[in-house]
Amino acid sequence: MSTDPITSLSTNDDLARIQTYLANQGDIVLAYLFGSRATGRATPASDYDIAVVTDENVPVPIHPDRRYHLAGELGMLVRTVPVDLVVLNRAPIELAYAVVVGGQRLLERSLAARVEFEATVLSRYADMLPVLRAQRAELIRGGDYEAGIRRNRARLTRLDECLQKLEPLRHLPTDSLLADSYLRDAAERNLEVAAQCCIDISNRLILLENALRPATSYESLLRLGEIGVLPMDFARSLAPLSGFRNILVHEYLDVDWNEIILHLQHLGELATFASFIRQWMGRWGATIPPVGA
Repeated sequence: MSTDPITSLSTNDDLARIQTYLANQGDIVLAYLFGSRATGRATPASDYDIAVVTDENVPVPIHPDRRYHLAGELGMLVRTVPVDLVVLNRAPIELAYAVVVGGQRLLERSLAARVEFEATVLSRYADMLPVLRAQRAELIRGGDYEAGIRRNRARLTRLDECLQKLEPLRHLPTDSLLADSYLRDAAERNLEVAAQCCIDISNRLILLENALRPATSYESLLRLGEIGVLPMDFARSLAPLSGFRNILVHEYLDVDWNEIILHLQHLGELATFASFIRQWMGRWGATIPPVGA
């Protein structure tokens, strides 16, 4: 479990400014320092890795993308080194678990809120552990090039099928979609499978490129930007998809339908992902036409 809150911040002006800023944000109920600066392995040039949990019922009349706004504000406070911020409400379970277990708490608005959040993370991680172990085993094992191409081809075809099923749903009036339980289930299930296809494709492609193995599914999508398969800005914008997929799988009773609708409206991003993957595979002679082409 995460260590006790930092109590002596006077020796670190940057961290003191970060803590004060976060304490003044009404929607932030928990904040953690994680990564090398939390484990004592930092160098003077190391980033500050900050994770926050927000109360989504608190209205915040600012930039619609809360994460980028917070990261920008914190970056202006520190200036000396980058500040990387993640919102744990939508983070992959592997990342949330690593923060809870190895991070240092910077802010705890409520003991009850912290206990509920950390207990939920531990339970979800335990549920996911067999799947995560299987994914890690495949990443370690690797595999031959042709087998990897075949697996990617199958998942890319499945992604196309999901997008075809979702396309008519995104044109429906929101009230019509929400009023029909069959349509809601179709939207939820196909978004979940589409997100998982993107993650699986990313992991296999990383193996084929012999790139650095990712620690989380969030990192898998970012890695495609780092190795040039996706534009880096696009990879960053797509990476939160891994957290959305976890919500669909594990928090299906509390799915925010506003978020489902938002993802339906941005189906083009998944189609763009598929297009970039086809371009990469085409360089190696592994052409995969879209379903229905």
